[in-house]
Amino acid sequence: MSDTVNKLEPDNTFYKTLLESTKAIPWKIDWNTMSFAYIGPQIESLLGWSQSSWVSAQDWIGLTECTLKKNHG
Repeated sequence: MSDTVNKLEPDNTFYKTLLESTKAIPWKIDWNTMSFAYIGPQIESLLGWSQSSWVSAQDWIGLTECTLKKNHG
């Protein structure tokens, strides 16, 4: 029975690989601090921004506002 239970437990490597192989930007935020705990590496290929450019929700707001102004301004 324990072998069956172990097979059903989440494999973080599997989920990380799955998330990072999409054309979406997975993210995780700590709502208490409003800082990102994780940003998928796709941010670089999809938006041209480094993972480290999104530290806080305010960083995301600032970058998206700049991009919108540049593209629609």
